[in-house]
Amino acid sequence: MKKFTLLFAMTLASVSIFAKTLYLVPSSDWLTNNARFAVYMYGNGEDWANLTLVDMYTHTYTVNVDEKYPNVIFCRMNPATNENNWDNKWNQTGDLTIAADKDLYTVSGWGDGAWSVFTPATYYIAGSSNLMQDGSWSPNQHQFVNGTVTIQNSPIGLHGLKISNGSSWDNLLYVTIDATNSSAGVTGGGNDNISFTTCAVGDVTIDFDCATGLVVVTATTECTEYTYYVAGDEALTGCNWNSACAASQLENGSVTLSDVAPGTHTFRITDGSWTTEHGFAQFDAEHSTATNVICTETDNNIRFSTAKTQDITITFNETTDKICLNAITGTTRYIAGTSNLVGVKWSSNGVYLDDGVVTFTNVPAEQELHFKITDGTWTNTLGYDELVDGKENCSNVSLTRGSDDNNNNIVFTLSLQTNVTITFNEETKTICVQAANVGPTTSIENVEMVELDLNAPIFNVLGQQVNAEYKGIVIQNGQKFIR
Repeated sequence: MKKFTLLFAMTLASVSIFAKTLYLVPSSDWLTNNARFAVYMYGNGEDWANLTLVDMYTHTYTVNVDEKYPNVIFCRMNPATNENNWDNKWNQTGDLTIAADKDLYTVSGWGDGAWSVFTPATYYIAGSSNLMQDGSWSPNQHQFVNGTVTIQNSPIGLHGLKISNGSSWDNLLYVTIDATNSSAGVTGGGNDNISFTTCAVGDVTIDFDCATGLVVVTATTECTEYTYYVAGDEALTGCNWNSACAASQLENGSVTLSDVAPGTHTFRITDGSWTTEHGFAQFDAEHSTATNVICTETDNNIRFSTAKTQDITITFNETTDKICLNAITGTTRYIAGTSNLVGVKWSSNGVYLDDGVVTFTNVPAEQELHFKITDGTWTNTLGYDELVDGKENCSNVSLTRGSDDNNNNIVFTLSLQTNVTITFNEETKTICVQAANVGPTTSIENVEMVELDLNAPIFNVLGQQVNAEYKGIVIQNGQKFIR
């Protein structure tokens, strides 16, 4: 028993189980020429040790120093050598005493430096805007919590991300994709972007092991292949809102609908059912030739107007979830006006002119009703100035200009509460206002002009002829007058 105790004590004396971890950040000068780094330890004997790069850092090195050595010298070593000695040293710090409360030495220039405290990095995701949804490629967007970041409701499309310690782009981390546990199609790693494509809206989870540098990306990257259709009005698709209309099936993401009649058309994209739909939220105005495309007020439909018969091509990109509409479209028109007519007070897109016609019901009587025609903005409006060359003659109410000469409003008043229909012809710019009931006619019509003989004889009410100086009731040319 005593022999065993002695052997154990000798082992403790030769190999210390107590050590302090030190860190070194070399200067930019020390990092040149692929130098390696070592530490000379002394004060109670002496020894050398190599420094190794801290996991997931690019320029921070570490070494464990036995507690029996109170002093160290950090050295920049010749990379062509493996043995640590003074002959293989290129540069060194001064004699350093290890502080009890500090463990990081940062070199400045060729040898000077200062002690501080090493703080382990906090790790973040930096990614593309469609993935992050709150800005793109900032080194500290989403922080890992217990090694995990979950990005909710990530859209369909190609995504990219990097992992950083949050301080700057200088500390992007070298990582490796864990292909075994990641979703299919996740590529990249190293210092490059981690890339993957999602084909459904959903959560993306990134797990990161800072000790090994392994990254696991979990996302919906394997999707069912769908057949897509244009579902819409019969004049456009040939089927009246059929979610799987064979005539409007997309082939390779595109369909051309032939000889579509002029008018207003509405559609959305389906997968053959009403379960998954794509509409105005996915409309790609930048890459469409159609202009003035709008969304209906109650749903996500895409709505547009055409002025002539034509072929219309609709494309849908499943990867980007974008819809393009290639058609020659007319200007979308609205009625803007007072609330007693339109219902919404002077909104530039107050009421849509469907095929150039809108009917307002139960419009009040004996109130001034103001309106003008807009294109959805206040940039181009049409009003009283356009009522020229007899174009207002299609109305059955009297149209006047608003009291402000500059507002170009069209104003009218009803004698009875009734329905009012306003029509607008885009080609002729004709504006018509038709009241369903205009009430009784109160105007004097068919007035005839009678020419009087001022030299005819004048008589009083007794039939006696009098002169022009007579005062009272007189009769001349068969008409009574008072003088």
